Amino acid sequence: MSQFYIASEPDADRCRGSQISHTVITISGLNLKGKVQCFTGIVQSVDDDTKRHVQKRWRITMRD
Repeated sequence: MSQFYIASEPDADRCRGSQISHTVITISGLNLKGKVQCFTGIVQSVDDDTKRHVQKRWRITMRD
């Protein structure tokens, strides 16, 4: 499992689509150390928190 952050609504929509349809996607985001990284897998959860910094609004959990 990987966890990372994304900042845009379109990316969040792609992640939700992966979660619903169980399809593999590749997406870039900030890893938990704050570095940009590419992630590939099936999204398990999309956690939306408007109180987080704008670049970390959505926390994604992805099965590798």
